[in-house]
Amino acid sequence: MDDDDKVRRNLVVASSVTVLLAWLEVPLVAVADRLFGTKADGYAPSGWRVWLGALAVLLYLGLRFRFSHEVEQGIKDLQEASQIRYRILYLRNLRDLEVQIKKGDLPPGPFRDEVEGQIQQGRRYPHMAKGHDDLRPRIKFDTLNSEDIGAAKVQIPVTLMWDIPGQFEPNVMHSTLEYEIPHGTSRRLRRRAFVYALIYSRGSMVLLWPIGLAGLAAGILMWKLWQEWQ
Repeated sequence: MDDDDKVRRNLVVASSVTVLLAWLEVPLVAVADRLFGTKADGYAPSGWRVWLGALAVLLYLGLRFRFSHEVEQGIKDLQEASQIRYRILYLRNLRDLEVQIKKGDLPPGPFRDEVEGQIQQGRRYPHMAKGHDDLRPRIKFDTLNSEDIGAAKVQIPVTLMWDIPGQFEPNVMHSTLEYEIPHGTSRRLRRRAFVYALIYSRGSMVLLWPIGLAGLAAGILMWKLWQEWQ
């Protein structure tokens, strides 16, 4: 693991130095002269040789990083962070549905039909609505089982409460609502979860920053090399 950390650190350092030198417009040939003392020996290396050598070193470090344990672990961390974030967004989506039920503005669809069916079922019990057929119950989502969070189709435990006029306590019915998350909603939540993981997860720090910096540095080196060959 320590060796993998060093490989990632070396790649980041080499890439950062390359980008910084390009940004400051410092000639890499002059840096090579200072590092290897070639100028004192009266030898001036060709610019393309210096850029090609730097590109080869960067490619070597990139390949070492690609086949290190850090990449495998970073992918796992990224996937795990994305899944955790999706579960959070999934629960938020259910809370939004609960609010829509309270406001009575659920969009038409199978879930709305499921809700109305449960309400009609409760009204069939004489002790539940007590003749108040026009009275809509309050519906509260109960806690989902952990393994159900994020499932494409889930049975949501709910509590239906009829507030009967003149009665101190509401009449309560416990039931379940079958909810299948729409494909469009699921894809949208998964995209948001993945973007969140790309920005904030440890996997992002392990994978994206080194890869992004190395890609930028490699692009700069190839551009410089092409300029030298013109």
